[in-house]
Amino acid sequence: MVSAEVPNALRDIALSIENPEEFCSQSVEQSLSYLKDGNSQRSQKFRDFLAKHGHRGYKEFDPLVHQWADNPMPVIMSLRSMLMNGSSHLIPKEEKSLDQIVSSIKTPLSATKRFILKKFILPRCRDGVGMSLINTQSKSQFNTFYLRSERTGKVSLDLDIECLQTCILAIV
Repeated sequence: MVSAEVPNALRDIALSIENPEEFCSQSVEQSLSYLKDGNSQRSQKFRDFLAKHGHRGYKEFDPLVHQWADNPMPVIMSLRSMLMNGSSHLIPKEEKSLDQIVSSIKTPLSATKRFILKKFILPRCRDGVGMSLINTQSKSQFNTFYLRSERTGKVSLDLDIECLQTCILAIV
């Protein structure tokens, strides 16, 4: 799931920052240039993040609001917050298996109910969340397509063909 990758990607960027105290004490603009400029690992991770998740942002479904690729300041603020709050925010979450989820249920269930839950209900719940996130991503990418065409006054098919394909697949 693409949106589930965002916290992990931010965590990777935060861990690649050599001097977190200096990064947090700089102005937001200086922190942005620290990440954007250069060929360091942190710069490459930041550019990759914006390339992959730049279509997202605050109110990402509103085509009039800038997304992270256009205004990465909210990403910088999130990174600074992660670094200031300590290393506990930099530990990746462990994904639980279906067996772990079912075994952690405190409500007494028969073996049949546990089997149905594990084999039928929980996988469909995960699939439903995944489909919801795909739909969310396609709406967000459509807004990116819309903003590009609004700003330039034309539709650039060579840049936006992937965005169009995503939107069409979500509709179908």
